Amino acid sequence: MRIFATLYLTSAMSRDRHFALLKRLGYLPELYFNAGWDALDPGSHKEIAAIVNGELGGCGVHLPYRGVLPGTPDGAGREILKRSAEAAALYAPAHLVGHACFRPLKDSEAAPAKHQTMGPDDLEGPLSRPSQAWLKNSLKAWGGVTDACGSKLFIENTADRSPRAIRTLLEHMPPDRAGMCLDLGHWHHSGMGSGWRNLGRWLDITGDRTCHLHLHDNDGSADQHLPMGSAKIDFPLAWRLLAERGLDPSATVENHHADSLEESARYLAAHPFPPEG
Repeated sequence: MRIFATLYLTSAMSRDRHFALLKRLGYLPELYFNAGWDALDPGSHKEIAAIVNGELGGCGVHLPYRGVLPGTPDGAGREILKRSAEAAALYAPAHLVGHACFRPLKDSEAAPAKHQTMGPDDLEGPLSRPSQAWLKNSLKAWGGVTDACGSKLFIENTADRSPRAIRTLLEHMPPDRAGMCLDLGHWHHSGMGSGWRNLGRWLDITGDRTCHLHLHDNDGSADQHLPMGSAKIDFPLAWRLLAERGLDPSATVENHHADSLEESARYLAAHPFPPEG
């Protein structure tokens, strides 16, 4: 498994403790463009690119998501995505990550839906399937991203209780240009995985488009981004389910502080993927 770890642009510029930890661990940075990227001019981005590519061996880029709703009629944030992808291209990243931001009560076949809920056995129902409008708008937004930066795009689950909408979106995008970023922390909390325990069903839907993971832990009550192994996500089970399906994704350890990253690194060293035996 090729391992990345979240890194802020300010950490890269200052080569701080977090930067030094990635260097020691041999992890590649996934640069966090949700904050600060648009305050830098192209020359500054090129300077940071030289640092991360020269000293850490490459990078990925997590695109901004605040105020970004790619599937809405006006493509809220579409221009932000395109401009951030243009900036990301200066880094020649191994991948990009972006949020699908699918909202079932507004963006599904069942919309406008009121008083409807999704249960653990309803991952393929009307609330899970995207409307044609959401699909069309999303394809336009993400097409602008992949045109601006040729790196492979991984589309991430956030509040999704089913991966069906993302899988459907990916079926309209070439496999060599787009895949799924399965965020296990988001699945466990927002996706109700802590109670529904349905990761195997998610993987059956995402299948061979499961290209990348986001790794962090929580107790199911919130999106806590805790160190791996410190809460309730069963990572060894996730490794087994991935291996059983012949999946070998890359991954980003998505802890935002050096102490948490160091704890996750110790956990990963003790529980490697693919699982032994």
